Amino acid sequence: MEKKNNKTTKNEKGEKRFLKKYGYYFALALSIGVLALIVTLTALSTGEMKLEDDIDVGAKQIEFVMPADNIDILKGYSATKLQFNKTLNQYEAHKAIDFGGQAGDNVYAMYGGTITEVYNNYLMGNVVVLKIDNSLSIVYASLSDGGTIKVGDTVAKGAVVGKMSTSAKAEAQDGAHVHIEVVKDSVKIDPALYLDLSDK
Repeated sequence: MEKKNNKTTKNEKGEKRFLKKYGYYFALALSIGVLALIVTLTALSTGEMKLEDDIDVGAKQIEFVMPADNIDILKGYSATKLQFNKTLNQYEAHKAIDFGGQAGDNVYAMYGGTITEVYNNYLMGNVVVLKIDNSLSIVYASLSDGGTIKVGDTVAKGAVVGKMSTSAKAEAQDGAHVHIEVVKDSVKIDPALYLDLSDK
């Protein structure tokens, strides 16, 4: 019994020495953590700091027109929830909105800007990129070929930038549509932030 008590006493002495030597650092780290949490919560409550979901995308200042007449949403935007692509027979993120219509339907500039790219991509079909400002662009894909739009053209909101088709091979089974991506500061964001889709 006495040996056991001696062993316990030695352990207690070791713990006391450890706490005496390093306890200050633990207390300091804990204090810094609590202070950082208080500062962060204060900044969030006063609006000085924003979470990623709260980043201002300029949607209050910019309002798009619909990209075509008499359209339905075939597939909505989803950055994290996977959606089934029946053409490729796989689930995938869909950082765009696909608006369905009839082949040959006009596709409109959703906002005024300058055409910066016109090209063909096997998966996306015929593509037109409209730059609104230094940070915001609209990508129109699955357009028919033979359009008159060219790089450098300045277009007004509502001007025709192409026609719907099935040129996007990655979405061919969805039928004629226009695939719309909105790129803000090199990140694809939800086009619905700039559109009124309440009746779609």
